[in-house]
Amino acid sequence: MTNYEQQVFSSKSDWRVRAISSTNLALRLQHIYVSNDDVKDEAGSLTYVFPKNVLRAFVINADLRTQVAAYLYGVSPPDSKQVKEIKAIVWIPQRGNNNTVELPQQLPQDDYLLKDLEPLGWIKTQPQEMPYLSPIDVTTQAKIMADHAEWGPASICVTCSFTPGSISLAAHSLTPAGFEWGRKNMDNSANPNVRPVLATDCGS
Repeated sequence: MTNYEQQVFSSKSDWRVRAISSTNLALRLQHIYVSNDDVKDEAGSLTYVFPKNVLRAFVINADLRTQVAAYLYGVSPPDSKQVKEIKAIVWIPQRGNNNTVELPQQLPQDDYLLKDLEPLGWIKTQPQEMPYLSPIDVTTQAKIMADHAEWGPASICVTCSFTPGSISLAAHSLTPAGFEWGRKNMDNSANPNVRPVLATDCGS
């Protein structure tokens, strides 16, 4: 017999725990917390409205360990250009792990489903709440903004943190320094030598 045939089969039950935990994600939507400690109410600032049914569609398809992401599309009401209402989330092919999620360079295109909607940014999950946008996420957003002109300075990254029994949301936009740093950054490690001043909180 070969060494392969002599190996003992073993299987971990971790996938069972993850499957059960994922089915309970919808229950966390009963307790949603929005981080707005550092929001600056200035002239010209934008307010983002995130309908709960759209958020639910994202959360119930997420995972507690593997980070997932989706693009946000919406529109401004005719009488208030300073308000951005998220109308749709778009799932794209991606590869994620516990620390980050990799997105394709191309943006989704659909003349019917995305008609009259503008790109507002993206939303991603993370295992724990952080008071700032991680350097990896700064780099991801900066490179998307650099490659696609339709992603302007108002584009945001919404972090969806799975806190115990609840969900915490925070919206971040890049500062000019953060955009330049992320656009040029080639260090994809989880903790590059950078200070958390590359993004600012947005109203949501």
